[in-house]
Amino acid sequence: MAPTWLKFLIHRGIQSGVVWCFCSTMLTAQIQPSLEKSSTQRGVLNLQHEFTIAVGTLPAWKAERNVEFRAIDAAPTALRDTLNSAFRSRATFGELGFTLRYGIVIDEKMSFSLAASPYLGSFASEQEKKDRVYGVQFDFTAGYRFTFVQSQSTPWLFAVEPSCRLAYTIGGYSLGYFSGVKKEWLQFGETKFYDAETAFHLIDNNLGIAPCVKAIWNLGGGLMVVADVSWMLNLSRQTVFNIAGVGADKQTVEWLQKPLANESIRYLVDGNFVQQVNIPDVFGFKRLSASIGLIFRL
Repeated sequence: MAPTWLKFLIHRGIQSGVVWCFCSTMLTAQIQPSLEKSSTQRGVLNLQHEFTIAVGTLPAWKAERNVEFRAIDAAPTALRDTLNSAFRSRATFGELGFTLRYGIVIDEKMSFSLAASPYLGSFASEQEKKDRVYGVQFDFTAGYRFTFVQSQSTPWLFAVEPSCRLAYTIGGYSLGYFSGVKKEWLQFGETKFYDAETAFHLIDNNLGIAPCVKAIWNLGGGLMVVADVSWMLNLSRQTVFNIAGVGADKQTVEWLQKPLANESIRYLVDGNFVQQVNIPDVFGFKRLSASIGLIFRL
């Protein structure tokens, strides 16, 4: 059975994917007439389709801090459970993941692409996920390709491509999981969780922008090796607590979100309460990322 949080990410990913596909369709509809007009004026454009598979580190940053977490459920007083956890959070400077990217290159110069990049931590169990940043990143990238060193077998052997990436990340940070001690279930608000691994996470959805540079080696035959490095900056973000676990039927997954400021959940870092204003000092989908992979020309 898939982990509860994997189901949650898939659910949110499908929602964002629908929006992403709609936006990309509208973008294509806007660009296509311009391409056709340009094609008429200058002749037929050299339009290449590329598919990229890459592995590497995705944007993630987290400081080494002392973390204290406490949650008090809303059951009647005699059955009320208090959940406590204290641990030393490890420093993080990137999380492993992979990227699937589809793009077009116009006249071996202008490039546009769409990509989905899942963090490997998203597929981990709740036990393995604790104190890890995880999620999935969607991005649109536009760049300009400078090619060098022509040969008889290929139009170019090496290219450098500076670009800019606009990314939206659906992700989070695991604070641990709990089960009821005084009873079979845990209750928050009107929602009851009948799960031995009722999970408590910080859900962080954010928009970012990243300057990026790629180095591409053309192996010929439509196959290329690519390496890239980028630096992600957050433009906006929203962070909330999320509680997840199966309901009374032991099958249906229940989710409940709460703002960082609430009466039943306390989250402290180095003795200070974490709020929206200081969440950037705790963790985020930002800073350095790098990858290496293969480009297949379709």
